[in-house]
Amino acid sequence: MVRVLECSSQGDFRFSAFNAEVTIFGRTTNIERHYQSAKRTYVKRKKMKGVEPDYIELGGYKFASRFNSQWYSLLWLIYLDRNPHLVEFASEYDKFTDAFRGNSLNCQADVVEKYVKQGRNVLYEDCRELINILTEKCGVVI
Repeated sequence: MVRVLECSSQGDFRFSAFNAEVTIFGRTTNIERHYQSAKRTYVKRKKMKGVEPDYIELGGYKFASRFNSQWYSLLWLIYLDRNPHLVEFASEYDKFTDAFRGNSLNCQADVVEKYVKQGRNVLYEDCRELINILTEKCGVVI
């Protein structure tokens, strides 16, 4: 029997980006808010959800939009690193889903699955370039 972990508010809310909180740059909020609030466009918009950013802004620095996925992975890396009991819990599952996935490039179920099934270091490597830049520019240590 395949065990499925639903990583959203429709399943285990601890694996929902709307519930999972991290502190970075002195600000504690959920992953979704960190992720969406970093997106920037040259044309003002009220909401960035579903919009491809022209760039992202982290710690007062502008980064190319290609770092957007690395930022999302980094937020989950921080969260899962700080919650090893959740990693242990999730390791009992075979498949990871997100009921709200849609056409999104970045998916909480994919990131959680990668960390749990392939290991922390694989996820770390996915966002290593951004981690190195943030460490150099902002003093952020992951």
